[in-house]
Amino acid sequence: MIRSLSINLSLGLTAFFLTFIFALPGNLFSVSLVRGCYAFVIFFLAAFAVRWAFQLILGKPQEVENTGNRIDLVTPDEVTSDKDGVDQPMPANAERGEPAPAPEPKEGDDQFSPLLIPRLEKQDDAYRTSDLVHAIRRFSDE
Repeated sequence: MIRSLSINLSLGLTAFFLTFIFALPGNLFSVSLVRGCYAFVIFFLAAFAVRWAFQLILGKPQEVENTGNRIDLVTPDEVTSDKDGVDQPMPANAERGEPAPAPEPKEGDDQFSPLLIPRLEKQDDAYRTSDLVHAIRRFSDE
């Protein structure tokens, strides 16, 4: 369809420019522009009619293979990824809803330790207020 629209568009633009150029010496600019637009619309639509007639005369083009009309309802087997990115098949007890057994720690693996975040303390409001008042007085003097 994109190719067909490009043919119609090129034919319409050619008709527009030729009509505009030949109408410009004997008419006002705006009249020439309007006549060029009329020529564009007429030739753009006429190209559809001509292509339709050629399609009837020459016959229908071969149909494209019907791809994408079926849905594959088969899902792949369940796999899990370890930390190295290697896919391993899921254990049989995972299908029954039982928890998977904990993997044995390898040598060199560090044990899990939670991240300790320091607690934020609330600062004294009087300190902030005095700084704010000082800044306002300083900027108002300038």
